[in-house]
Amino acid sequence: MPLATGVYPPKAGHSPQEFTRRRRATHHPFFALMLRATKDRLATRHLPPDTEPMTDGNQNIALFGGSFDPPHLGHLDIAREAVERCSLDRVIFIPCHRSPHKLDHEPAPAEHRIEMLRLCTAGEPWAEISPTEIERGGPSYSWETAEHITALYPQASLYWILGEDQWSKIETWSRPERLQELLTFMVFPRNGQTPQEKAGFRLRDLNLVHPAAATDIRARLRSGAHDDCSLL
Repeated sequence: MPLATGVYPPKAGHSPQEFTRRRRATHHPFFALMLRATKDRLATRHLPPDTEPMTDGNQNIALFGGSFDPPHLGHLDIAREAVERCSLDRVIFIPCHRSPHKLDHEPAPAEHRIEMLRLCTAGEPWAEISPTEIERGGPSYSWETAEHITALYPQASLYWILGEDQWSKIETWSRPERLQELLTFMVFPRNGQTPQEKAGFRLRDLNLVHPAAATDIRARLRSGAHDDCSLL
């Protein structure tokens, strides 16, 4: 399925274009580890049949943005906690084109990060992936993404999943007043800090701490720890 679709589940058909994209993605240094970790994780789980994206209705939908460079078990566990805590119908993972908070970091190619997200979320019926920020290009601003998803699902209640480190400076994000209108924020602790209420923002606390961090995983792989996939 081409990236031009607005939102799609991680189980896409294997068209010739899809096969070529997947083949390119296998050259990413994290891909072999991600593939092995996913096979190990799914070996003991019963996978539900592939399903089509749900219709709009009065759904609870969480948006989970980030570089996902690479995606890891921390992302997945946080999303699962959000699904259970707030009775979410779906979580849409949104890999950014370029984070405005990480302009000094050049992320892996978009098709590699999307492919790793497919592997990471395999077998999760509530998980979808949206290429909207990648297709938009430039710095990825959350208010633009929230408006886009609102247009796709006008009857849904929208949430945004993020860590306390970003929540603590949410007022500095582009157009915070628009974020207040469109979103409820689901915030997980970071660096031992728990989220505090902020005037004008709606907050749901996700009391889950996971040791995985993409920065640490990249550092471990650069140091030669190519066999450690415990956090992927």
